[in-house]
Amino acid sequence: MAGSAYAKTHFRQFRNYEINSLFGEITLNRLLRQAGLQRASLSLYAEHARSFAKTDNFFSTKKSDPHATYLSLNFGYNKIGLTAEYKDYRQFETSMNLPPILYKEHSYYLLNRTTHELLSDFENGYQLELSYRPITSILLVGNWSVAKNDAGFSTFDFADRFLEATVYATPDISTKVFYDWSKDEVKGEDDRRTSGIDLEWSFYRNYAITIEQQYQGVDKNLGPELREFYVNSYSSITLSKAPSLSLSAVVNRSTDSSETDDATTQFKIERNPRYWLSFVGSYQVNMSNELTVFVGARRGGLVCLSGTCYEVLPFKGLELRWITTF
Repeated sequence: MAGSAYAKTHFRQFRNYEINSLFGEITLNRLLRQAGLQRASLSLYAEHARSFAKTDNFFSTKKSDPHATYLSLNFGYNKIGLTAEYKDYRQFETSMNLPPILYKEHSYYLLNRTTHELLSDFENGYQLELSYRPITSILLVGNWSVAKNDAGFSTFDFADRFLEATVYATPDISTKVFYDWSKDEVKGEDDRRTSGIDLEWSFYRNYAITIEQQYQGVDKNLGPELREFYVNSYSSITLSKAPSLSLSAVVNRSTDSSETDDATTQFKIERNPRYWLSFVGSYQVNMSNELTVFVGARRGGLVCLSGTCYEVLPFKGLELRWITTF
């Protein structure tokens, strides 16, 4: 498969955005079967795009030429799955979707809130993910992400190592355990370690109870000879009835000075832990409508969903939300 894409947007008060790209994908399953790997699959994908290109060479990857290059490989064989991705972005501007971030999007709260933020002006890197199922009831996943931001005057590194084990003790009881180490020099976080456990028990006609506990320690560089170590934690318990109803109680805790400090006091930094307690209920009315009720306090910060990241503002009170899809 091969193709080309072109997009252009225009805003009255801003500059136009113009992007064109070439992409292609090839599947090599038949070749693997001929080699004797009957249950193997392999696919390769490549895409190159340019934005406001100032050169006649469409495939130029010079730092001075705006471009985005993305490569991926997907391989599966018996109990093993492997995904490898590469990115190279330079001065790639778009008013629409960002190019692939190449960072695992986590459902775990603390990891989702500390995701990697793509800088498409000057970023390259790669991501590797390996999954292995030794037996039917156990799934092991490892992910390794690396990115380098070369701003010219300085270079910032990002790295993440993620390990997860899912164990189905019985058809009704499952456990997830994870550990993550990362650093993000753009944010000044030289050492960030996160771990957690999820327990789920299913019972009586599609009911389930899920307990989540997560812990995160961050060593942050605030400036020359100035550092801070703070701890975030997240706890929740959820009662759900598939496929339509869920009720949750959530507690967030942090010793991050950006959250605990009172801006109205001068020459003093408050260090007492800060807590956010909330209760959340959701009801799936039908395939197109969902009703959500939130009561309590919500911590602000970054949230990522389906490859799109956005900032959530701090909130305290009662929130009623009706979500309709069409």
